[in-house]
Amino acid sequence: MIRGETMNSFITTFNHSILKSSYSVEEFEKIGILIDNSLTKQYAKLISHDFNKFDLIADRIEEFKKFATFTHCIGNFTVLPHWMNSGRYLFSQDYWDITMYSLFEFFQPLGCWKKFVERYFLQPYVNNDEEWTVSEFWKGHFAGIGNYNQLKPQNEQELSEYLHKVNLRIEERGKWIIKKICEELKLQHFTFYDELKDRQIRFSNEMI
Repeated sequence: MIRGETMNSFITTFNHSILKSSYSVEEFEKIGILIDNSLTKQYAKLISHDFNKFDLIADRIEEFKKFATFTHCIGNFTVLPHWMNSGRYLFSQDYWDITMYSLFEFFQPLGCWKKFVERYFLQPYVNNDEEWTVSEFWKGHFAGIGNYNQLKPQNEQELSEYLHKVNLRIEERGKWIIKKICEELKLQHFTFYDELKDRQIRFSNEMI
C-alpha cells in the first residue's frame, strides 16, 4: 500500500527547541505545563502563552513561522510504502535527509537511485556530484544515525542551519512541482506560472 507522507516534521524540531530553551522548566511551571507529559498533548496551554519566552524559538521566530507554513505544502509531501512510513520516525525522527540516506543505501547498489530522485523531484536533497550523494541538514547529522537523541539539532548553530535548509528545500521542490502540474494539465495561463516557466530544479549544492 502506498500512502502520502510528510517529509520533514515541524513538531519534532519545535518541541525539541521548546524543551532545550533556557529556563524552559521555569516557564513550564508558570503556565502549568507538566514536563513529564507529552508536550504535544498540552498545546492548548502552550499556544495561549507567548512563544518569545522560549529563546530558541524567539531568536528564530520568522524561520519557525515559515516552516510551520511550509510543512503541509506540496513541496513537503511525497509517497512511501505504508510499511516504510510507519517505521520511519523511529530511525529518522522525520528528518528527510536521514530518510534519503537510508534510501540511497538501498537504491544505489540497484542502479536506480538517480531515477528515484528524478521521479519524486528530490534533487534539492542531493548534491550534483557523480553519485548524487545525499546532503546533510547540518554537518555531522548522519553521524547521529542509530542514536535517537543525536538526530535533533544539538546546538543553536545546527538549529539555525536546519531551519534555513529545510525551508529552502521545501520551497524549491514545491515550486518545481507546481510548475510541472501546470504544464501537465495545460494551466500555463495562471499568472504565477510566469514566475516559474523558466525555472529549473536545483540540487542541494547549487542552493545557498
